[in-house]
Amino acid sequence: MHHKAIKAEIRKQLKTRYPHWQRLTKKEKKAIAKKVLDEVVNNYDLKQEVT
Repeated sequence: MHHKAIKAEIRKQLKTRYPHWQRLTKKEKKAIAKKVLDEVVNNYDLKQEVT
């Protein structure tokens, strides 16, 4: 279930930091999504219990 928690965290960050997501180009979206994914994975505690 770690992947679901990570995906939820990414969605939250994208909605709060980039409210005009639809207006961005595909290239910009890919770069932003990669940056956010790297941030979340680095900060996520993978040692917590999987439920």
